[in-house]
Amino acid sequence: MPGDDAADLNWAPAWAIRDAILRREVSPVDVVEHFLARIETLDPNLHAFSLVDRDGARAQARAAEAAVRAGETTGVLHGVPMVIKASAGVKGLPCPTDFSAAEIQVAQHDGIVVERLRAAGAVILGLGVTPGMGGRLIPGDQVPDLPDHPRNPWDLARVPGSSSAGVAAATAAGLVPAGIGGDDGGSTRLPAALSGLVGFHASRGRIPHVDYQRQGHNLTQSAGPLARDVRDAAQVMQVIAGPDARQFITRDEPAPDYVGELDRGVAGLRIAWTDDFGLGEAYPTPGADRIVQAVREAAHRFTALGAQMNVIDERWEDFWPANLVTGKAYGYSLSARGEAPPSPMALQAALEQRARTYATFAGVLRRHDLL
Repeated sequence: MPGDDAADLNWAPAWAIRDAILRREVSPVDVVEHFLARIETLDPNLHAFSLVDRDGARAQARAAEAAVRAGETTGVLHGVPMVIKASAGVKGLPCPTDFSAAEIQVAQHDGIVVERLRAAGAVILGLGVTPGMGGRLIPGDQVPDLPDHPRNPWDLARVPGSSSAGVAAATAAGLVPAGIGGDDGGSTRLPAALSGLVGFHASRGRIPHVDYQRQGHNLTQSAGPLARDVRDAAQVMQVIAGPDARQFITRDEPAPDYVGELDRGVAGLRIAWTDDFGLGEAYPTPGADRIVQAVREAAHRFTALGAQMNVIDERWEDFWPANLVTGKAYGYSLSARGEAPPSPMALQAALEQRARTYATFAGVLRRHDLL
């Protein structure tokens, strides 16, 4: 890593920290101590960590240092500190069993994502605060834990979204180079957008996610990286993606070469753009017009890099009512708690709408490379 100042570590990408460790320019022990000290200084105001596993992190760092000294084969995240959303499951640390803070147990196993991170050499520093244990921030919802939310490092008067908020705040503030969020309805993507990070929600089954603490299967949730650096996000995806037979809904094919594709560029890509899928009027949000305009202008700049941008303006069906019905039927939505299952006719109608929505997306993506 360039420079001698320890402050370089604050904003160094994960890949640079790992490379510096392998070149023996810095030790994993020093890296971990640096970030533990930074957490000690800044987290009282940020409230990003629900638990800092100091003893565990130091033990992992000593093992990583011994591996370097012994010349052992190392993984692509060797010695890199990371923070994890609790629902991913870290052995020996608290893990929610439901969407209420009262229903928490100690994880008896590492989740598959954490298992893969450890195999790649990552050092788990602790858990990010998870507001509402996966609850939504939707206008009109009661959000009793809003005062206890992690704070947005860009403006401490604001929050960095929910529910991967702690992971996002820690990563954006340079308390760690990267972390793992969890996404069901935007819980990785929205904190990333509000914190200036890269956040990724993969297709279901691309990143195996088995929740040992809860019963049933969440049909929309996935784990994914939160990072300040695109290469870091790709590298973490390379580590955690890929099939695993413990996951009932899994993709059998190997994960794409995320890192190898980084330098391909956008020349020749056919990109579809829609302001709001025709649903903006149904879900008005203060300031939405200004946000849409800014993102639209940014997206259309891809044309200067050789991409083709096509505006699609059809009005799509509102997916949310059908999503509530299927959530009640399959027990994976907050809406399902304590409610009777829907009738067969209601479920059939919801699934048929789901099929129509899927067909709409598929039609757009037959004509375009991305939306």
